[in-house]
Amino acid sequence: MQDEKRTGRLSAPLDELIPQSWIGRDLPPIIRDGVEYFLLGHKGDLFLVPNRCPHRGGSLKFGYINARDEIVCPMHHNAFSVSRLIARPTTLKLKTATQ
Repeated sequence: MQDEKRTGRLSAPLDELIPQSWIGRDLPPIIRDGVEYFLLGHKGDLFLVPNRCPHRGGSLKFGYINARDEIVCPMHHNAFSVSRLIARPTTLKLKTATQ
């Protein structure tokens, strides 16, 4: 155990240690066509996701992403798969300058 700390070896592959998804919770509200969205980064892509929990309407922007890559609603703690949220027709994928 002590030798592992000295060598600086990781206990897991790097891609498992870096979060695959993140929420832009510190950004101001993003409103488009009267709908509030939040910025979500997932596997290097950016998405605008409606800022409304599919279950009870809570603000997903202030939730967190758990170890299973799910957004946990701060209102009632239900978890929603990031992959399923970004696949919804109401989610907008942002294009980068290189796309």
